[in-house]
Amino acid sequence: MLNLSSSHFDPNRPLTKHLTIPVIQRFDWPLWCKTMLTQIYEVATPAEAEAISAIGVDHVGVLVGDGAFPRELSVQKASTVMKMVRAPSVLSALFLSADIALIERMARELDPPIVHLGASTELLTPDLVVALRKSLPKVKFMRSVP
Repeated sequence: MLNLSSSHFDPNRPLTKHLTIPVIQRFDWPLWCKTMLTQIYEVATPAEAEAISAIGVDHVGVLVGDGAFPRELSVQKASTVMKMVRAPSVLSALFLSADIALIERMARELDPPIVHLGASTELLTPDLVVALRKSLPKVKFMRSVP
């Protein structure tokens, strides 16, 4: 153990090779090699969206629906939230419903960069997701996994 008390340590004398501390070089990851995304969901107001995107959160999540689930926002309210999301953050529209027609209609109206499907796989089966992806080819999809 290195004793730094005044009686044993002389700051003008170099440390011996036995006390050399290795220097760890910092490695900056390229932007394309980012290893983690940040997401915050149930953003409900334009002010929240603006503040969250200002701190660099990757996905600003809004719960969208027809009111069948608590805290769902209508397409109109979700649109006002989406307008305040600032790049590089993007809006992720979270749908808890398994109603494909509802999701497709609302996603077309809102036109979010990401549609996040939150219904269980028993209710929203893979074949339904494939059909939805085909009907919205420019949208990225995410899927909640229980």
